[in-house]
Amino acid sequence: MQRTQVAAHHAARGSVQGAILLGALLGTSLIPAAAQAAPPTAQDFQVTYYVTDEHGDRANRMSAELMEGFVNIARCECQQDIYATILLTTYDSADQIRVMVGQQCAMAQALPGISNYYPCAQLMVGLPQDFTKQISLSFEPKWLAWGSTGDQTIESATPAGGCDTQATEAGIWMCSGATDCTMGNFFMSG
Repeated sequence: MQRTQVAAHHAARGSVQGAILLGALLGTSLIPAAAQAAPPTAQDFQVTYYVTDEHGDRANRMSAELMEGFVNIARCECQQDIYATILLTTYDSADQIRVMVGQQCAMAQALPGISNYYPCAQLMVGLPQDFTKQISLSFEPKWLAWGSTGDQTIESATPAGGCDTQATEAGIWMCSGATDCTMGNFFMSG
């Protein structure tokens, strides 16, 4: 009787190992969809925008209306930065999160060189735990009007234009995982 149980255990173990191997070969996962972490959503984060004073220090919180009107030639030419804070409120994953700034980042990332938009500038890349303490970032308003040419990291990116255009849907955009970011699958837009 004991020998039968051992044989049944090995047979079951072999079939599970075989199924895992088959799943790996076929590129499928045997982990139930409910157990796989879903990408974060915009509701998992709090993003707040602020104007800066003449010294570049954070000043007043921007309302949605002020954010829409903030991108104008005068503020852009004066290089008065926009200050933003990002805080992760709930989420459980190990995927990297990219924070970008610009307009129509999803279309620009998914269709580089084809759409009317340039790829957005990357403000930072981090793991979810990096966002559980409030992140503070600042950027020039020109990034709301234009994307970047060449390198996308904000420190070395070159804006595709100056202060002569109005933004469409612009602001901070966020994506999770290298594939989703490259394909323009952003969970937070503008």
